[in-house]
Amino acid sequence: MNETLRTAITQQYREENAGGQLFYLFDHIPADKLRNATRAYAPGFRQDETVIFLYDDTVRENGKDGFLLTTRALYQKNMWERAKSAEIPYIMGMSIDHGALMSTINVRAESGALEMYVTTMPRDQRPAMFRTLEYAVRLLQNPEEAIPAGGAAAQGADVLSGCRNCGAHHPAGTRFCEYCGAALS
Repeated sequence: MNETLRTAITQQYREENAGGQLFYLFDHIPADKLRNATRAYAPGFRQDETVIFLYDDTVRENGKDGFLLTTRALYQKNMWERAKSAEIPYIMGMSIDHGALMSTINVRAESGALEMYVTTMPRDQRPAMFRTLEYAVRLLQNPEEAIPAGGAAAQGADVLSGCRNCGAHHPAGTRFCEYCGAALS
């Protein structure tokens, strides 16, 4: 992973204030949680993959359920379910549904759909975490979209707008969310 991508993802994470006790970025992922996650639901994980972030969706905070984003794939496991994954180039879209007790991140991929449950993170932090995940996946698919330090305005790039309903990002000027249909303006 190049430094421009790493910086762009870190900046998005900070701007969204997407952190929290259960959402870890790059070098701040506790080694025991990463080890548990790769053993529990990332059997295809390779040592040459860069881990971007980990979301721990366990009550015991042991990392055995949740999701793991790397430079190669998105790995996930919900409680009581089998692990699933999707390689980054084959992810076609993402959306989030907010329920009363949990949110579900829906990932559409060529290999099938992933439903990632978000239960242990406070509800008000979930949209920011989703936007950070979606942004990171988009940058991994299209590294040329990474904006070096100085930001989008300095580069003359279109600024993305986020849907207030589901958190999906869209190019500036988009009127309706392509995921949930809500008005963006």
